[in-house]
Amino acid sequence: MNSTQKTLQFIYIILAFTMLIIEIQNLSYLRYIIKPALMPILILFLVVNNKINWKINLAVIALVFSWMGDTFLLFNNPSYFMYGLLAFLITHICYIIIFLKDIKFNKLLKYKFNFVFVLIILTYIIVFYLSISRNLNSMKTPVLAYMGVISCMVISAFFRKYFVNKHSFLWILSGAVFFIISDSSLAIIKFVNTFPGDNFLVIITYMIAQLCIIKGIILDYSNEILLSIFP
Repeated sequence: MNSTQKTLQFIYIILAFTMLIIEIQNLSYLRYIIKPALMPILILFLVVNNKINWKINLAVIALVFSWMGDTFLLFNNPSYFMYGLLAFLITHICYIIIFLKDIKFNKLLKYKFNFVFVLIILTYIIVFYLSISRNLNSMKTPVLAYMGVISCMVISAFFRKYFVNKHSFLWILSGAVFFIISDSSLAIIKFVNTFPGDNFLVIITYMIAQLCIIKGIILDYSNEILLSIFP
């Protein structure tokens, strides 16, 4: 990373810690100021000193929709929750497209562990959905669609393992896993019950997830530049 990226990453981490303090102290009025600032910092972190290509552009779109989702979810309103769900759905679709581009599907069959990982993720999603479905009412279909998309995001992040550099793979897979933890926690809060430290868990896993994914995309892009220089 260059010095500008290091500075932007530091600012993001400071804002993240500030958000955690806000959640611990329940300073709700500051949440409206700090949370909407997170994704713009990540966008700058992504684009500064990086040559823009379609992956970077799509990642920026993903972060813009994440910013929209963050903003909608600040308000305790059922309609805004739906808008937030849709915004993050688009975010995950953008990430899926980015991840799928790295995968050579004709070579996947020889990696048997792929299917074990897929089974684990799908089992988790099905069990989790069934455990909360009785509380979803009219939200059953939107939540099921969202969970299907995020499971595809995590699986596609894992499938990159065999086709990208190790650091990019680990950052993005870690981010995808943190994302599913964050969204699962949010679903429990919204549709089942609150629990001690619930908002803290949602926000810390979410902020880690986004930073990990963006760092992984940058590292993957750096690897592509090296390959073009040293074919």
